[in-house]
Amino acid sequence: MKDPVFFLWQNNQRWKTGFFIFTVLMLFVFFAWAETVETNRPAANSTYRAVPPHKSLAASPQFVLIDDFNLPEWKNKRGGIWHLRNATAKVVKVGRTKEDARNPKFGSSLQLLFDLPKSKEMSFTSSLQKLDASQADLLVFSCKFYPDRKKPFSGSLRVVLEDWRAKRAVVDVTASCAGEKIWNEITLRKDDFRDLDWDQLNSISFVLVSGAQPARGGMQFDEIAFYGPNDVFFESNLDNLKGFPKTIFAEARRLQLLKIKEDKALMREIAKDTWKYFEAAQNKQNGMIVDHVRLGDAPLASNYTSPTNIAMDLMGLVAAEKMRLISSEEAVRRTREKLKVVENLRRWKNLYYNFYETTKLSVTRGFISSVDNGWLGVALVVVRQAFDQELYREATKILNRMDFSEFLDYDNNQLSLGFDSEKNELIQTHYGMLVSEARATSLLGIGKGDLTEDHWWSLYRTPPTSWSWQSQKPKGKQIDNGHVYYFQGYYQYGSMKIVPSWGGSLFEFLMPTLILDEKEKAQESFGTNNYRAVQAHKDYALIKQGYPVWGLSPAATTNGRTWKYGEYGVKDVGVKGYPDQAVVTPHVSFLALNAAPQDAIANVRKMLEFKMYGEYGFYDSIQVKTNKMNTQYLALDQGMSFLALANYLEGDILQKLFHQDPIGKAALELWKKERFFEE
Repeated sequence: MKDPVFFLWQNNQRWKTGFFIFTVLMLFVFFAWAETVETNRPAANSTYRAVPPHKSLAASPQFVLIDDFNLPEWKNKRGGIWHLRNATAKVVKVGRTKEDARNPKFGSSLQLLFDLPKSKEMSFTSSLQKLDASQADLLVFSCKFYPDRKKPFSGSLRVVLEDWRAKRAVVDVTASCAGEKIWNEITLRKDDFRDLDWDQLNSISFVLVSGAQPARGGMQFDEIAFYGPNDVFFESNLDNLKGFPKTIFAEARRLQLLKIKEDKALMREIAKDTWKYFEAAQNKQNGMIVDHVRLGDAPLASNYTSPTNIAMDLMGLVAAEKMRLISSEEAVRRTREKLKVVENLRRWKNLYYNFYETTKLSVTRGFISSVDNGWLGVALVVVRQAFDQELYREATKILNRMDFSEFLDYDNNQLSLGFDSEKNELIQTHYGMLVSEARATSLLGIGKGDLTEDHWWSLYRTPPTSWSWQSQKPKGKQIDNGHVYYFQGYYQYGSMKIVPSWGGSLFEFLMPTLILDEKEKAQESFGTNNYRAVQAHKDYALIKQGYPVWGLSPAATTNGRTWKYGEYGVKDVGVKGYPDQAVVTPHVSFLALNAAPQDAIANVRKMLEFKMYGEYGFYDSIQVKTNKMNTQYLALDQGMSFLALANYLEGDILQKLFHQDPIGKAALELWKKERFFEE
């Protein structure tokens, strides 16, 4: 029989030995797991630490994310396409691997496997779409670089930034990225990229150079972003502007306006506030008005403009001078400066591209819009009449070289939406409806002699009755005017006959009245039609839908941290009919001052009861069911509001200036033949 004491001692020793072995094994497993986790976890001093690993860097305003490679498409977050340039490489495999630099459970990264002959290079490049990163401090990204260990690597891995001048700055990251097991977080200071203009960056590239020996191996990249201490994208664009609102809501001013009883006094005060956009939201170097600014939790300051925005600005200077908000001398000086900029903008056949970046004035897209060029042409007519002694020659020079027949589709005698210079083709979609914002462009082209009068009669009053997809079957009759055989059709809204627009938005009906005196000179067509459109909108919103205010039209609305431009209307007065999402925009109430002034003013007064007023006047839209508003200003909508107010307050001054020009007089002759509702 064994000694019981010895037996207990012996079993205790075995237990201790087993426990020791178990502990060692568990520690081994733990450290192995920890190493794996650390591979995907930012260091304690990581730039990425401000954003939780399960969230995108785009969630933080401190980052301007270029790419995290989590989506299947080869397009970065700024819209640029990634291109591989590797003509000399034997083998290059590019793909996404399910190994994210920040989140081990989700996401992916870019992986390139290479086999490069000696003294050669390959690059992976993407456009930054003229990004303004001037307020960024760092370029950050994560990387791994693992050349074949059997062959010594004598080359280099570089990151290259290129600015708008095609000037390149190169930083070697070979040693910083070396290693296959762990992600290396690279932080490159702005000073590392010497002599670059960070106001406009064109591209980013990762370049591999093989050196004296062939290079074979792999590399990975992830979480490429520009980083700064504040809202980088906003601050980078903001520093280009002349000014920006200091507060989101101008509550004291709104309450002050509510107390004003006299209509014209109220409209004049709102006009003063609305004009502030054009004083402040312009590039401080060249004076170009920017497309929009936005306030609130996700502020924005855009860095591009369009011919229509420029037109609003030019006519705004005329209106501001007539309203005595600026002196005649200042109006002429500022208009001359802007015309010089317009004169030097890059053009296609002397017609202007749809968007220009406002810092360096480069073209952002190779599309040329017919209606945008039309509004610029209209503004030039107004300018040369308003400042005929000082600027007639400059405005006429630009106007005369614009040829609107370039937009004409000779198959149907209608204007195309525009020309795609990259594809070298006219867009096969047209401004086919007579009741649209494009009718001002048509009249301008006819007045200049670029288009014939037959073009006017080739526009649809309504589509033919055989087009069954339209919102209602039109009534009317065929007309033969001796040149063109057309259908003089109309829709029905209640007891009212109305010639519809495409979408049923008030903007389509009323924007041309900024410069066209349709109320007095086209009473039997547009004058009556515009009034009825306002009444239809008023009835639809207030009576049928029970909204507190009316005015459905394209507007900017909130979309998370950003925004979207939506099209809204009353379907019953639109051929296709834009949707109604209870989004009301103030600018159409000001446009309606011409057609139905008392209705418009009553609506403006009602809108003042909502907290949607800022330093530059009314914000762009409000969802009247939820009271959710977009605290944003658009140059187009601010321009339409201000010009409409100027006409109301100063005796339709812009209409008079346009019609005293030979181009504007041509419209009067056409209108004499137009009868919308003649039985």
